[in-house]
Amino acid sequence: EFNSFRIVWKDKYLKIHKEPLNPYSMTLKQGIQQIKDKLQIAGDGMNGTEEVIVFDYSFDKFQPPIQSNINVDDMPLHDTYKHLLDYPNMQVYWEIEGEFMVSDKHIIDVRESKIRHAMHLDGVLTPLIEKPKFNPFFYACDLHKFKLTQNFEPLSNKSAMRNILQEVIKNGYLYDLIHKKQINAHETIKQTLHFNENNVDELIINDKVLTMISDVKQLYHSDIHKYMGYPLQLHHICALLLYTEKTCNVEFSYDQMQFRHHKWKYLDMYLCQAISILHKYERREKSNMELYCGLKGVRRLEHIEKKIRVGIFVSPITASDNLQIAQMNRGNQGCILHFHPSMRRAFNINSCDVSWISSYKYMCEIVFSRLLMLTSGNKKTNNEQNVWNARIENEDEYTQMILLTWTMYDQFIRQTIQISAWWDHCIDFNVIYLMLKLTQGDVNEAISNLALFEEWKLQNSNEQKYKDNTYEFMERRCCNHHVNLLYTFLFDQGLLKKRSSIEAAILSTVSNGLPFVEEDQKIQMPYTTAKVNKNVIESLDLKKHCTLEWLNSNTEAVKIVKAMIQKREKGIVIVANNTSEWNDIKESANVIKTSKSMTDCFLTLLNDSKTEKKKMKEYWIYTIKRNSVILKDVRIDGNVYVVDCRLKCKKRVNITTQLYITKNAKIDQKLTHSIFPIQWDTNMHHNVLVQLQELRDKHLQYLEKGCCDDALNYAQKYFDLSLDAFGIGHPFVADAYHILGAAFNSKEEYDKTIEYFEKALNIILDVFGVNHGWTANVYGALGNVYNAKGEFDKNIEYQKKALKIRLNFFGINHIDAAHSYQSFGDAYYGKKQYDDAIEWHEKALKVRMDTFGANHSDVADTYHILGVVYNEKKEFDKAIEYYEKALQIRLDIFGANHADVVHTYNWLGFLNNETRQFDKAIEYLEKSTKISLEIVGTKHSDIVTSYNNLAFAYDKKEKFDKSIECHHKSLKIRLDISEIDCNGLIKAYNDLGKSYQNKTQYGIAIEWYEKALQLRLDTLGINHGDVADSYHSLAEIYYKQEQYDKAIEFHQKALEIRKKVFGNASTNVGESYWRLAYISEEAGESQSACQYFEKLWKVASTVRGEWDATAFQAKKKVQEIIK
Repeated sequence: EFNSFRIVWKDKYLKIHKEPLNPYSMTLKQGIQQIKDKLQIAGDGMNGTEEVIVFDYSFDKFQPPIQSNINVDDMPLHDTYKHLLDYPNMQVYWEIEGEFMVSDKHIIDVRESKIRHAMHLDGVLTPLIEKPKFNPFFYACDLHKFKLTQNFEPLSNKSAMRNILQEVIKNGYLYDLIHKKQINAHETIKQTLHFNENNVDELIINDKVLTMISDVKQLYHSDIHKYMGYPLQLHHICALLLYTEKTCNVEFSYDQMQFRHHKWKYLDMYLCQAISILHKYERREKSNMELYCGLKGVRRLEHIEKKIRVGIFVSPITASDNLQIAQMNRGNQGCILHFHPSMRRAFNINSCDVSWISSYKYMCEIVFSRLLMLTSGNKKTNNEQNVWNARIENEDEYTQMILLTWTMYDQFIRQTIQISAWWDHCIDFNVIYLMLKLTQGDVNEAISNLALFEEWKLQNSNEQKYKDNTYEFMERRCCNHHVNLLYTFLFDQGLLKKRSSIEAAILSTVSNGLPFVEEDQKIQMPYTTAKVNKNVIESLDLKKHCTLEWLNSNTEAVKIVKAMIQKREKGIVIVANNTSEWNDIKESANVIKTSKSMTDCFLTLLNDSKTEKKKMKEYWIYTIKRNSVILKDVRIDGNVYVVDCRLKCKKRVNITTQLYITKNAKIDQKLTHSIFPIQWDTNMHHNVLVQLQELRDKHLQYLEKGCCDDALNYAQKYFDLSLDAFGIGHPFVADAYHILGAAFNSKEEYDKTIEYFEKALNIILDVFGVNHGWTANVYGALGNVYNAKGEFDKNIEYQKKALKIRLNFFGINHIDAAHSYQSFGDAYYGKKQYDDAIEWHEKALKVRMDTFGANHSDVADTYHILGVVYNEKKEFDKAIEYYEKALQIRLDIFGANHADVVHTYNWLGFLNNETRQFDKAIEYLEKSTKISLEIVGTKHSDIVTSYNNLAFAYDKKEKFDKSIECHHKSLKIRLDISEIDCNGLIKAYNDLGKSYQNKTQYGIAIEWYEKALQLRLDTLGINHGDVADSYHSLAEIYYKQEQYDKAIEFHQKALEIRKKVFGNASTNVGESYWRLAYISEEAGESQSACQYFEKLWKVASTVRGEWDATAFQAKKKVQEIIK
């Protein structure tokens, strides 16, 4: 409705909005934008949905229609509609689609939000709050009763905490709000609180009396709620806490089942609001949890489709992911509700994880909301409210299991299975579901479109479109790669209209929800233990074993397998790291008399001289060449490759990771009961793996040489091969991202490094979850990059995540934990919290010494790091102590001619200079220089460093000729190196100038300083701080020669540049004023000296304060000169 002052409009919920928009000045585009802004602000304020997914409209759907060719930017709303007969007293209809969601940075991963203690259920007590007979279903015959519950007035959030507390006390549950010690003082407490049953405004909220309020506040400020951005208000958390672990829950639920919702109207409303809000903050799109709820005392339900109204809970209901918990709650007899994962994914079934609220942290606790409204319209409208269905899944004499599924699941499951069978169940169920929705349920059209999609995927250029944008999909919560690829296809075919592929994927995955999980598809797949899955080529498993040694060991193993196939040899190849377990069994086996049946036994063959053995760090590779091998009572923690031989089993056999079999291999059927055999594929299992190892090795070699661009080139090749071989979302692709990140890290391109590490992390989290060693490694690597960027708190944040996983898996004394300890030390070193840094590095040192012993390179590295920290603390003797320990280990392990030894000698030389032990310093630095020459030759940057350090030591010893000699050698190497380093040359010129200045050969010193000045002018321009420094150095030499005019001239040049670069009030400018003042005074120019001292006084007072020593001294000099 239009008039001169405002626009009145209604949204899809028929809620009226009044906008202060003047149609005579507001354009159509501005009006729509204002509506968008208001919806976004409202969503953010109510439930945090501030991120726009789509905001779309079409003028031809407006009523009356608006011509698409009008200028929406310039034309006022008045001009858009003024030609219509009823204007301005008219109504218009704008159809606008707006979808918003919570930003990913505030979303909780449901798996991470579970807070449990590691305990066996046998040791868990039944929850304190035992529900009586509990039936949350809504019966069709009670429709009129349910409608009456919806008629009480809308509730305001004003004084919300007071309202809900008043309600709890009024209903007789004050003891839920107070300490147990006060249980017998109810009337006194009510008087203290000024409780008046008829006037809520009189209630005093005293958290010293109502102790539950403290619990509410603590939960409000908890880490999880903070991470979400504090979306809940205190009354929401109060409602959740009352429902999950207070005794009023029993009567609350019973009253709701009796349709007495009015009795708990505030708890009911705030609980539903809280569940609705948290529903939007959880990463439900990844949820694959099967949930259970035991209904105590509920008789068997017959003909539930007729008796109960599906899609409606009359009361909130709590479920857990543990069937035993549900059985405990059910009692001796009753029903168990089984929630299919689609119930959590559905957009219109509000549920949330309250494990962080509840004290029963041994289980995952999910609360499903009751239905707030029931439309009383036509049959179609009512059917739309059936958001879930119920059916009897199975039953026995004690239990009836009722399966609850989202209606989208039931609507499409049969057609999805039917279509899936066409492709041997190799197409993701959710892709079929979305295609069915697109074709409005037409199976034949869906199959035709899927065939086009499968053809499209085989075209590399098309699939690459998705691969290039994978990270953009993942960071917007689009976790199903098959669905993302489908929308990339649909966008490419022009079938998404105005939407992008990412927007469409978000709407399906996040906003609407995907009904199917991986388990749904597995159930339909034909399963037989005697067959090998020939349709999918499985790659090397990286879940249980994920180290570089594992990759290298299996690469070596597949080389052996291929060679055996080519030579037509038979046998098995084993890669394992638990060989120590076999020793006792082998000894027992040796006692047994050798018989025909035992000669082929694996444990016996281990001692055979013909068995080939190779150790690769923690893994052993065994090659046994025989026509038949028997596995008996053995656990092999790793992989087994069966090459055209017969593999038999006796008693218990456990292969933990993978079993590969070649074409003519025969394996015992009993073995297939515990592990699924993988058909050997030479290309996938040998060629790709070997090529990847070669590329990885090349990458590492160039990294060690410092050839960053070459390292990056091989990292890119590694990534391309991984992507082509395995597809996006595979662990090998995650490894490739990590290698790319390492290459950019070597180039100090840290933002790029973080980008690739985060891509690796997303895949690892998606494939393995958060609690995995690889996840910890990537968290640690990300932290180290942030440390290199100087973002030390960010490093600590990531290291905490890494350490938590490592402690959970390995304990405090594992070498991986030591990596975390060192990274924490590095972060605190960067923050200049040296005592904290030392504490962490000493933890790392202890673990490494316990693990490796005292004489190990990792121990030496830790001593070295401790030396660095003590050096920063200016505790030079302590630093020298640690460097000497590092030196001794490195000499023992590597010998004298090693880069680490050179590095240690350099540090010891530097530290002995600091402690004025110049002879020792020279001794160490001469050794460093001599070894460097032997290792890298005369034309290397390391030699430049060695000569510079040695020259510095000779300067300190006042052996200026020796110092100058070293500087000349350093300069010659710099000039001989093909890539001229201008900064290095400037340093060399300045170092020579300084040495000649120390030797009082001022004329030569000026020549070198002028060379440095000229090169700085050529490369940096006149207005640069370094150019000012060169003028300053030259001025000081002229001062030494008592050429005061020259000295003043060059200091004035330095001053003018510093004022332009640093501003009038800076320490650099103050330095120039200081030198000009003193030189002017010494030259007898008192007036100039006074002016410079006065300016120095002002600068020092501004920068350091009026009582700074420099300011005070400058002020005093001004007073002396004036007198």
